[in-house]
Amino acid sequence: MKNGLFSIILVSSALLVTACSESSGLDSPGTASTTGPTVVSPVTVQTYPLKTAYTTAFNDSSTRPFTASGVVMGVPVSGSGTLTQDAVISGFFEGGPALVKQSSLVGSATGTNNGLPVVQPIAAVMIEYNDPGNNPLGQQGALYSVVNGVVNLPLKVAVNDTGLMFTYQNYANSLKLLATGTTEVSYLIEADTPTTALLNLITTQKDAGNIVTLTSRTQYRMTIVGGLTRLSDTLTQGADTLTLVY
Repeated sequence: MKNGLFSIILVSSALLVTACSESSGLDSPGTASTTGPTVVSPVTVQTYPLKTAYTTAFNDSSTRPFTASGVVMGVPVSGSGTLTQDAVISGFFEGGPALVKQSSLVGSATGTNNGLPVVQPIAAVMIEYNDPGNNPLGQQGALYSVVNGVVNLPLKVAVNDTGLMFTYQNYANSLKLLATGTTEVSYLIEADTPTTALLNLITTQKDAGNIVTLTSRTQYRMTIVGGLTRLSDTLTQGADTLTLVY
């Protein structure tokens, strides 16, 4: 597998629309109106607390099995494994206090190429860093990444909202002598049920020439109070793709 395919990482203002109208209440001169004003009930768009949901995802310390399927180097593969998420601890990042979380993926996917078995290991370790207010600071996996610029974590979002949350500057390691590109982290909210929505966290990794090298999408079911259930991860690198379903 190309380096970085299994490096998984973990938002527009709320929308509220109201409308009302009423008739003039007048008929022809001298004729009393027999109908009252027409009132259109306000239309309220259900919102979801994205900042709360982001914090919920960061604090999740559950262990979750997954099934895997996809195409790697032209070979259909399938398999299984486990996502392990450690409890958040206090630490440091870039010289300042930070909340630290480590996650790991372990598993394998197998297929057949010209009658011969193909085994693709699934293995990755990711360390994420948030500030004490649970805003992202950086992460460390195949690359060393530091948040660059403004962090946009709206308190409320609605279905069909989408936006850029933040951008990482990527380096080869923590010495930061060699910048290797950027990773953009965005969100997309999709319809689900009357009381839940689908939260998609989308990462787009680009090299130093601004060419996309890797994308991933982590999908959650999100409740109106910011509760989350992790559903899947989909990773794409070139023609290779792998989906993990939890």
